Amino acid sequence: TTTTTTTTPTTAGSPSSFPLPIWSLLLPLLLLLPPLFLSSPLPLPSPSLLMSSPVDFFNAVVSSVQGLGAVGYLYFGVVYVVAEILAIPAIPLTASAGYLFGTVPGTLVVLTAALIAASISFQIGRTFLREWVKDRVSENDSLAALDKALEKAGFKVILLLRLSPAFPFALSNYLYGSTGVNFWSYFWATLLGFAPGTAAYVYSGTVAATVASKGGV
Repeated sequence: TTTTTTTTPTTAGSPSSFPLPIWSLLLPLLLLLPPLFLSSPLPLPSPSLLMSSPVDFFNAVVSSVQGLGAVGYLYFGVVYVVAEILAIPAIPLTASAGYLFGTVPGTLVVLTAALIAASISFQIGRTFLREWVKDRVSENDSLAALDKALEKAGFKVILLLRLSPAFPFALSNYLYGSTGVNFWSYFWATLLGFAPGTAAYVYSGTVAATVASKGGV
């Protein structure tokens, strides 16, 4: 007697297609958010200011980070992650990373925070928005073509779109998660495509800091 077993393939839209190691990195961050923003003794601006006046909040963050030493890297990174998840434009914060940390450390902090935010947003899109997008795709030929292109050549498509500043980074993370693209194709394309622009913005902040230190501003 032979016994046959069947396995259910993992589809691109299922939560299990999201790598477990990524979840193990995201969970500590999620647990860190409440105490950092609600009960921390550090001189942090009010979280409500982030929604009411993002520019003022980012300016307050920069002022706070300057006096936090090494903890400033963590604080800055968490703020950046939250801003991206909430789809709040973080370009001013990206440039300020160069002013605060220098070109190389600033670029690494921003890239790390951006990738964490992109991974969380991707999972939200894959978990909660997938069915809604599938309904819209069935009604729109353009969306159906994009979904198929991302599933077949997701790395190339996302890499090209990431290199273009015209396509919003934060909102696109949710869109990609709701399509059939493979997570790791999305992850590496995001890293490679987002790095050049990030480095440029961070460098501009470094130049501003140098000019300011010489009394040029």
